[in-house]
Amino acid sequence: LNDQSDIQVRFDLFERLNTGGIVLTDQEVRECVFRGPFINLLTELATSEAFRNVVRLPKASWKDGTPEDYALRFFAFLEEYETFDHSVKDFLNSFTEKAASAPNANQRRSVFLDTFAYLSAVFPNGIKSRKGMTPVNLFEGVAVGAALALRLSPTLPVARETDWLRSPELRHLTTGATNSRPRVKGRIEYCRDQFLAEAR
Repeated sequence: LNDQSDIQVRFDLFERLNTGGIVLTDQEVRECVFRGPFINLLTELATSEAFRNVVRLPKASWKDGTPEDYALRFFAFLEEYETFDHSVKDFLNSFTEKAASAPNANQRRSVFLDTFAYLSAVFPNGIKSRKGMTPVNLFEGVAVGAALALRLSPTLPVARETDWLRSPELRHLTTGATNSRPRVKGRIEYCRDQFLAEAR
């Protein structure tokens, strides 16, 4: 900020600093730094009915940027998971910066809504762990895997068998040291292959 900064921006910043020092989530910071059509798209899609049918979060998490973070992860890993290298925060920040310059909103919206309509049909009660919530690593694998499967097979039938969601293979790829390229690639491609198995 400097003396040329917009008055309202300065006011909002200092008001936030003056209300107890509430720590922003990484996604809330991105929403401030990269404001524009791509961030607006994430906000729109995170409120879509199909997304909310699929994703289960604690009540407080619906208000702190977590849904938008999940939507961002969907696009970032769908488009660039093979280049991921350990730091999720840096990966998502870098992707957001590029997407802010080239939002491709119509194309991304279509892919997102098609994927979550499919997932909503496959998982009418949501993608859930044994605790009843949607862990982010499981979300990444299942959502991006479904999008990749639909890209390869646009008329993919709705999966009838979903026991693989609790398989030891997927559990291994979504727990422990999960933020390595082999684990990210592994869980996404494992889920992709499970969805494609329905097309055979």
